[in-house]
Amino acid sequence: MQPLPPIVTPAARLGAWLVQHALALGRRWVGAIEGHHTSTDGVTLRYLRVARPGRPVVVLVHGFSDRPESFLAMARRLRGHDLILPALPGFHDGRSPGARAYDVAAFARWLDELLTHLGVDEAHLVGNSLGGATILALAHARPARVRSLVLLDAAGVEAEGTPSVYDELRAGTNLFDVRSPASLRAFLRRVFHRPPPTPWPIGPFLVADLSRKADTFLAITADLVAEGERCRPEGAIVPLEQIEAPALVLWGSNDSLFPVGVARVFERRLRSARLQILEHTGHVPHLERPGRCAAACEAFWAGLER
Repeated sequence: MQPLPPIVTPAARLGAWLVQHALALGRRWVGAIEGHHTSTDGVTLRYLRVARPGRPVVVLVHGFSDRPESFLAMARRLRGHDLILPALPGFHDGRSPGARAYDVAAFARWLDELLTHLGVDEAHLVGNSLGGATILALAHARPARVRSLVLLDAAGVEAEGTPSVYDELRAGTNLFDVRSPASLRAFLRRVFHRPPPTPWPIGPFLVADLSRKADTFLAITADLVAEGERCRPEGAIVPLEQIEAPALVLWGSNDSLFPVGVARVFERRLRSARLQILEHTGHVPHLERPGRCAAACEAFWAGLER
């Protein structure tokens, strides 16, 4: 695969430097060590690990166009667990998928292979958006691998009568196609309930970075939409009724990508699920409410031990 083109404007390059240093400080703050593993089909699997041997393993899986560092603030609060933060291939590096399909089945397969490589037999799985769909697929394919599921505004389900980002994608509108300051602002308004500021030079960097990844994101979106169309008659990426793992459905009340009606499908169709709504929160609760997300997870996991 070809590497990404370089960022050339001075402002964007300064922003890239600041972001990379901020991410490095965040990893050090949490005690996360970066690792890499090459899958059997030649894909580089990047991950962060906060190793605490002997503690329950928690895997935190990010969403579309995101990176594992988005979970660092939440990970900081999960001190009693051995943490793994995988990077879903194609997003952090933005490299072209080529002839390989990048769909939920592939992401679940790569995650399963990474956990095998790391010697993890069983774990609590937490997933946001595409990461939520990925852990659902893994729970269906490898139920013995999963102690529990936490679905943070997860993808993978459609709710009849509730429009979602899936309808937009089928209509040809892709909010992940960010190539200008205006489209960046529109993207942030959709993802967050209260969008964070993007001061100079962070804004120019984000536009430059997302622009050079946009074609890859469109290709991955096409794979996901095709997979979703195949699963559309069932209304879910996998048969939810067959998943036995206990699940916490943790949802932002103001999610504009997957409104609360989608969360209620998970609550209704999963065998063992409880729904918790986070008020004044958008599509990325782990970024907007990391403390509340961590506390909800801790309470959920503690209840499973009783």
